[in-house]
Amino acid sequence: THNMLNTDLEDKFRKMVELFNSDNPYLIAYVNTCLHDLLVDLYMIHHTNSNPDSASARARKMYRFLSDHVNEPFSTEALENHMELSFKHLGKIFKSNTGMTLHECHTKLKMERAIRLLCATEMNISEISESLGFSDPLYFSNVFKKCTGMSPRNYRNTYSSVL
Repeated sequence: THNMLNTDLEDKFRKMVELFNSDNPYLIAYVNTCLHDLLVDLYMIHHTNSNPDSASARARKMYRFLSDHVNEPFSTEALENHMELSFKHLGKIFKSNTGMTLHECHTKLKMERAIRLLCATEMNISEISESLGFSDPLYFSNVFKKCTGMSPRNYRNTYSSVL
């Protein structure tokens, strides 16, 4: 597990440096997303001690759960069942350890996946929306635009050849 974690962090760092060194100045938003992910991972690793019941260990477990369920709609019930704690308590733990709400984190993870799908596949917007658990492609597009400042179509047209 330790080697897999180091490899994952190294891969994230390499990708971030590659994007940063790109000639395209518009990639800074994506670099910022990569940096944020890397910093959250490092923070979680550093603050997770051997006690699996510590707040930081629980926050890391929640982050993994959200990441593993990024293709599904946000479910407080599923998270409560997985963590065996109330959503209110989980939310406080997560916010104090990451600075984000659980819903913000899940949305951020979805938008990161959407960016990868837009730039690396030929899937249309509706297919990407559906694959990420959105029931309405228009709602997906609105969330995407709010997070990135661009519509999914404009984002694809601008960055698909770069990433």
